[in-house]
Amino acid sequence: MDLIPEIDREATIKATKRFFKKVWPRIVLQSGLSAISLRSPEITDMPSSAPVGNSNEELVVRMLDSQTQVKNIIRCMDSLETKKKTILREAYISNIQNWKIAQEIGYSLPRYYQLKNEALVDFADAATVYGFDLLVEKS
Repeated sequence: MDLIPEIDREATIKATKRFFKKVWPRIVLQSGLSAISLRSPEITDMPSSAPVGNSNEELVVRMLDSQTQVKNIIRCMDSLETKKKTILREAYISNIQNWKIAQEIGYSLPRYYQLKNEALVDFADAATVYGFDLLVEKS
């Protein structure tokens, strides 16, 4: 048994893309955070708590949990090297088209897509720390 198992890059890329297209928008929506707050570089870690005994307590707890997930996802993005972080932030937070991002960072589209795929795999690896199971091991 290897300490770090070999991953299936293509399946991991596919799983991570699916996460950003299907799961990420729902987490953001449930968090109550605005798109502007996600684009800013600082999301605070100030502790917060749900009111006790409130009939909306369960909803508030769910919203706070979603906010924590958003913060953790952004931490994972921010842990990547600068170009990869820029690609993921621009593509999945700012919703900028791929060709515009490629142009912004100064790469051809084929090189951009190569970097984006690397960023998706690196993100999946970093996200395991926060309980997001996106890495697919080779069988």
